Amino acid sequence: MCGCQHKVLFGLSGGERGLYKTTDGGETWTHVLKGADEWTGVTSLLIDPRNPDKLYAATWSRQRTIAAYVGTNEGAGIHTSDDGGETWTELKTYLPSGNMGKIGMAISPMNPDVLYATIETDNRKGGFYRSSDQGASWTKMSDEVGGGTGPHYYQEIFADQHQFDRVYIASNYSKVSDDGGKTWTPINTKRKHVDDHAMAFHPTDPDFVLMGSDGGIYMSHDRMANWRYMANLPLTQFYKVAPDDGKPFYTVYAGAQDNSTQGGPSRTNREEGIKNKDWFLTLGGDGHQRLLSQATQILCTLSGSKVIW
Repeated sequence: MCGCQHKVLFGLSGGERGLYKTTDGGETWTHVLKGADEWTGVTSLLIDPRNPDKLYAATWSRQRTIAAYVGTNEGAGIHTSDDGGETWTELKTYLPSGNMGKIGMAISPMNPDVLYATIETDNRKGGFYRSSDQGASWTKMSDEVGGGTGPHYYQEIFADQHQFDRVYIASNYSKVSDDGGKTWTPINTKRKHVDDHAMAFHPTDPDFVLMGSDGGIYMSHDRMANWRYMANLPLTQFYKVAPDDGKPFYTVYAGAQDNSTQGGPSRTNREEGIKNKDWFLTLGGDGHQRLLSQATQILCTLSGSKVIW
């Protein structure tokens, strides 16, 4: 994330967690915001469009192992800096006083004094907060947080640049609010995949919206009344990949995030190359691990604790 025009960049780290700053285009980095412990990092960063030295950062204490997940802790919070990240002050007035989890933030493009935050608390609860004084104080607008498997998987929020106090929250079924987060309306999902994580807006056309989900990228020209799937982008998230020994070209099988388990050719003799229609589904639902018997071409699927032939 760029802070100004003088090679100032900020990076969020997942190793030694925290916020890092560089002033030489990435050659050297300074750890400017450290978490309360080894489990606490920075998950969201905002820059005031009027002043690149005015920053807001959300911290999150997170532990995940095969056996357990801990997503709320006293290390989570919202912090602000007035000197480009050199020093930080935690914002607390009228925010939750107990454990907090993942925090999504947005700043109003139309009035950057206004901030929005969706804050997870214990047991996947929490709420949507709004500040009209650069985070000095906050008002809880509603109980809205990311849904589905929990706020830890979503929590991204976006402020509309054409309509003040119109905000969006990404979730398994995303929603939009026209009153700063007080009330929410589900976004139309007809002919559109669910599980959203990203949004983009046109600088001059208020009806144009792009939304990124587990199913790919969708475009709307009528403010989300209708969606067009961008089918010419080869995008998906594969978990496990396994080839067979087919000839002349082997087939690749892969389990995809939310997009079934698929198979497709590794190469083709056709001049036009590999097309979408060359891929096929072997099992629906979420992605799975494929195991193939090279001798007999038997295909089986690992789905949780089941083996499907």
